[in-house]
Amino acid sequence: MTYTPCQGPLENATQKRVLVINDLSCFGKCSLIVSLPVLAACGVEAVPLPTAILSTHTGGFPSPYISSMTAAMQGIFAHWRAIGLRFDAIYSGYLCGEEQIALVEHIFDEFSDEHTLLVVDPVMGDGGKLYSGFDAAYAARMRHLCARAHIITPNLTEAALLTGHDAHAVIDAPAQYALLHDLLALGAPAVILTGATRPDGTVGYLYTDRDRTEPLEIRHDYIDKMLHGCGDAFASALCGALMQGRATEDAVRLASDYTLACIRATLADAPAHWYGLKFEAGMSLLVPEQR
Repeated sequence: MTYTPCQGPLENATQKRVLVINDLSCFGKCSLIVSLPVLAACGVEAVPLPTAILSTHTGGFPSPYISSMTAAMQGIFAHWRAIGLRFDAIYSGYLCGEEQIALVEHIFDEFSDEHTLLVVDPVMGDGGKLYSGFDAAYAARMRHLCARAHIITPNLTEAALLTGHDAHAVIDAPAQYALLHDLLALGAPAVILTGATRPDGTVGYLYTDRDRTEPLEIRHDYIDKMLHGCGDAFASALCGALMQGRATEDAVRLASDYTLACIRATLADAPAHWYGLKFEAGMSLLVPEQR
């Protein structure tokens, strides 16, 4: 039997298409395991490009298997370029090194136009320090990628590393506003600061762009527990909401509501569910027909 490949157009007339560049942690409910179903719930076609494959995420599991996918990314990139694939949005998360940052820059060049939304989550640190395997040179190269984006979503540590602030400093409201200002100076027209803890015992998100005079703040009580996958859930829901046609401020609020619902569901199932976010819990918030 002979199969004839489809020769139709690669545009998707009924769905927006988002390229998600992130690692695949097979167990642990984070990264691509979260992003693909979250975007699907938003009614979006999600296309994964794994940057690494891990047996589990690196938080709490001893000696996980990790394999960089740089060579595979290059081959996939070449094939997609040959067939003329295009995306409505490109969202990058965890990248294994400077070579992968350069590859994502090429992907931005090849697979986007003036209508393509570019979102960068500059995953490289938390708790005041860089993740293992990253250094100052990586942070410097990440600044260039952030300058290419339309929206960046760093946490407090990443924001400090990107802007030269003290990553260990106690961050009050004026210091966070200064971070937002310096992040905008990197080049991206919109910034969302995630995990913005305050000395008053609250945490949340700060959003600003070049047209705002005051940042949008979304805050709730601080939860003193490490939950893997929250950043992935937020950024994925944000992309999905923007692909639904929501205004950015509305998309930030929806992504925040969704992530908080998942956090609360995870905590309700503790200690059994310690290894990742129960991202399925809030999906009804994202489905367009149920808005």
